[in-house]
Amino acid sequence: MTGSVWFLVGCASANPDDMVMHMGDYDHSNFWYAEPTVVLCRGQSQFDVEDVRYVLQLWERPYKKIVERKRCNYDLERGYIKITDGKFLKSDEWGYTSYYYYDVLRNGMPARKYTAALVQIDNRIQHRAILVHEMGHAFGYHHVDIENDVMNTYADYSRYYR
Repeated sequence: MTGSVWFLVGCASANPDDMVMHMGDYDHSNFWYAEPTVVLCRGQSQFDVEDVRYVLQLWERPYKKIVERKRCNYDLERGYIKITDGKFLKSDEWGYTSYYYYDVLRNGMPARKYTAALVQIDNRIQHRAILVHEMGHAFGYHHVDIENDVMNTYADYSRYYR
């Protein structure tokens, strides 16, 4: 199956310096079939490898495979989380994560087994908080309606536009 998550302009604000994460309130049933390689599309992203490592640490994902590519296409690739620019974002979107997954039962409960993800982020946003949010989707987490949480549906990153 293919899925996608849209991060839309909204009215609440995120506190990116503290990056509030209510990990206990997130649905942890979704998972990757194997550790993905995180691909930073360097010519298409405002972020660097240190930003990616920081985000992986916040999400408690000790992924060892982080690679850089000068340019990437926008196709989903099995076994990869690609981080690119927001070339295909709508004007009211800051980020968008699409993914491939299989519906499975895990411990008798429905879950999604992820096989690929593509993270697109508007290059005008100059803060890691949006990367944390979108990578959360790439790991299988959904929005939560908790004020100031990094996975809040309506977090406002307009103050980080350049």
